[in-house]
Amino acid sequence: GHVFNNYFGKIKTRIFILIERALAMISDQVITISPEQYRDITATYRIASPGKVSMIRLGLDLEPLRNLPHSDVLRRSLDLPEGSILMGFIGRLVPIKNLGMALHVLERLLLENQAYHLCIAGDGPEKAQWQQYSEEKGLTEHVHFLGWVERIAYILSGIDILILTSRNEGTPIAVIEAMASRVPVIATAVGGVPDLIQNERTGFTVPSDDVEAMVRYITRVTQAPESLGDLKKAAEEEIYAKYEYHHLVREIDQLYSRLYFNKTRHLQQNALPH
Repeated sequence: GHVFNNYFGKIKTRIFILIERALAMISDQVITISPEQYRDITATYRIASPGKVSMIRLGLDLEPLRNLPHSDVLRRSLDLPEGSILMGFIGRLVPIKNLGMALHVLERLLLENQAYHLCIAGDGPEKAQWQQYSEEKGLTEHVHFLGWVERIAYILSGIDILILTSRNEGTPIAVIEAMASRVPVIATAVGGVPDLIQNERTGFTVPSDDVEAMVRYITRVTQAPESLGDLKKAAEEEIYAKYEYHHLVREIDQLYSRLYFNKTRHLQQNALPH
């Protein structure tokens, strides 16, 4: 992703944009990792001209997540009651990730159904703040701070839904891995998220900070999980078709070959005659 939106103040952001433009001028090629980022770099912030920018998606080793079985290990470690609905939040605990929205969503859900729980995999400067908030709001039995978790499969195999509440994102890896694992995703439609999720076909998206919209989708998903078969399959197929690492390797190889050919031809054309 980039840091031109919602990460820093206006002055610092402007400085970063000027630096990026200067670096682009001395670069042979600029690589972006999503269609949204390509649009930002070429049009919104005019970092470089379209001819100097390539879009190559992230490439991940997704094989360990293929056909990931559901496991109750995470639920047992949290001592969840039978019939609990476990939502997952994966990310740094910093303002841009907007954990507060996730907690507000949980509060709303608990007004109707006490079965909901939220596990938070991640750490950061806001952890103490949101732990205190959870205590003040009486949420401690339903909110589980796990800290950093090395094995993403440990989380994905145990949750019913992944929620993402960020105010901005590049290409969120947690969403890619959840979709590859056939875990339903409900996310704010920010940054590169709409490039990953086709709403109601491969997952669900809501406007930034729209607690009620996220509550509606979570309720819908948890009340009729058997209706999600086609959505999970479509999400899985989409991710494996675009984000496995061998696609990245092939496209990077093709880009370097093209740049090398163009550079060599340019040098030959401009070489002085003997």
